[in-house]
Amino acid sequence: MLELTDLAPDPCEEWRRSLRFVGWDAAASSAALASVEALLKRGHELVVGVYDYLSRVPETAEILGWERGIDPAHLEERRRFFTVWLTRTLALDTSDEFAGVLFRAGKYHAADGPRRIHTPEQYVTGSIGLVLSTFAEYLGEARLPAAVVARAMSAWSRYLAKEANGARSEK
Repeated sequence: MLELTDLAPDPCEEWRRSLRFVGWDAAASSAALASVEALLKRGHELVVGVYDYLSRVPETAEILGWERGIDPAHLEERRRFFTVWLTRTLALDTSDEFAGVLFRAGKYHAADGPRRIHTPEQYVTGSIGLVLSTFAEYLGEARLPAAVVARAMSAWSRYLAKEANGARSEK
C-alpha cells in the first residue's frame, strides 16, 4: 500500500482557513472597500515606488540580482505581476483562483520559479508592512475621515497578513 504524507495543504482550503482566522467578513470587506478609490488612484505610484525601494536596499537588490543594476525585463515582469496582485487585492478578491495565484507566488518566493530566486520570509513580511504603511500614507493624504481610515487599515492589515502567510507557507 502506498501512503503519501506531509503533503502541502490545498491552497484553496488554506486560503479559506486564513480568511476565517483573520476575521475577514462583510464588515471587514466593507471597511476596506471605503478606501479602494483613494488607493486605486495611486496604484501605479505604489508599484513603481516598491521596486524603486527594493532596488535601493542592498539586500533586496542582491536577492533580485540587481546589485550591479536593474534588469529592465525582470523589472517589467515583476511590476506586471505586482500590478495584477494589487488590482486583485484592491478588488477584495477572495476567490479560489486568486488563492492559486498566491500559492504560485509563494512557490516563486521559495525559489521554485523560473528565476530560482529565494526571498527570505522577513522580506516578504516586511514588504507587506511597507505596502500597509503606504496604504496608511495614501489614505491620510486623501483626507478621508479618521474613522474610515482606521477601519480600512484594520481591514487591510488582516487581509494582507493572510497573504503574507500564504506566500511564506509554501517554502
